[in-house]
Amino acid sequence: LKRKPLLGYTYYYLESESNFNFLQNVLYFYTKYSNVMENLVSNSRKFPNMYCVPLDKSYDINEIESLENETELRNYWYKGRETNRKRDDSRYHYVNLHSYFNSFGTIEIRSHGGTIDPNKILLWTRLHQTILDKLDNLTLEEIKKYPSDYKGFIEFVDDNLMSNYIKRLLGYFSGIKRI
Repeated sequence: LKRKPLLGYTYYYLESESNFNFLQNVLYFYTKYSNVMENLVSNSRKFPNMYCVPLDKSYDINEIESLENETELRNYWYKGRETNRKRDDSRYHYVNLHSYFNSFGTIEIRSHGGTIDPNKILLWTRLHQTILDKLDNLTLEEIKKYPSDYKGFIEFVDDNLMSNYIKRLLGYFSGIKRI
């Protein structure tokens, strides 16, 4: 898993030819923790922002779990529609797999609002790099063992700096003080 800047954004570039397990883990994790992600971001990025829809509004973790290969995952992502277009409405989720399937072989994390603050950028990037690195090394069964709440999310991340960062964001944007 490699990070590379592309068109002014940070994308996660997948190098392997067979990425099904990783992609399934990503879709499962970010769907499972959609409520946490929703509470980590500013109001302008929260639902019903049509350009940043939580994955659990469109996808179900039980259905994601039942997928058996990348073709099924792709069909599930597009809800059975055929698409070879550069732009597709499926890209307007917190996590965009359309960029993987039809553009650059990348995963786009869309949930953070625009900023020029380098500390915010670095912390947000580190949070998702930590998550993606861990997803690359776990099975779906291991991911399922974590509780679906804030505590489970923080336990999954398992990084003191990131845990404090997550708690700070939850308190600031959502008023959640005790975790």
